[in-house]
Amino acid sequence: KIQGRLNDVGLLLATHAKRQDNGRYTPEAEAVLDDVASFSRLFHTFCWANYARNLRILLTPRGMSRMLSRGLMTQNDFNALQSIEQAGANNACLEWMVLRAFKGIEDGAIKDSESMEHALLAKISDLRGTYAGISDILDGRMPLAYAHFVQILVDSFLITAPVALYAELGLWSILSVGILTLFY
Repeated sequence: KIQGRLNDVGLLLATHAKRQDNGRYTPEAEAVLDDVASFSRLFHTFCWANYARNLRILLTPRGMSRMLSRGLMTQNDFNALQSIEQAGANNACLEWMVLRAFKGIEDGAIKDSESMEHALLAKISDLRGTYAGISDILDGRMPLAYAHFVQILVDSFLITAPVALYAELGLWSILSVGILTLFY
């Protein structure tokens, strides 16, 4: 889902980028799109580095230094990320994406319209929400064996309930078990 939201942001900016008469992007628009793409790659990398133990090294100064040496970030990006706590690197990149897009709008490299700005902010918010939801999914996992065990207990209870309740309720036990089944 994160990749889909990043694609939405990229598509939105690409369709509103200024073009020359031959259909190619203007140099200014291409610079904006390249910067936002770079920030989105960093965001995506740091996003998964927050969740995958084997990628956490990328959040350390050593990992970021290696990314810098491989050309995955600029010296300015590296310097800015060094002053941020490790878990916030992805949020910084997300902010940079928004700031660079709005700077491109301000400079005229991206066509300005209120609806485009609103859509861009909505997509960025969706992206942030999707990213933030990953920790909820990881924290809320329930082992399959536990869920299966609970299902067996509930089924056993509902199967034996009519027999257990018949002495007390008579034929009403059938109706009461139906109600129990409805709410379980």
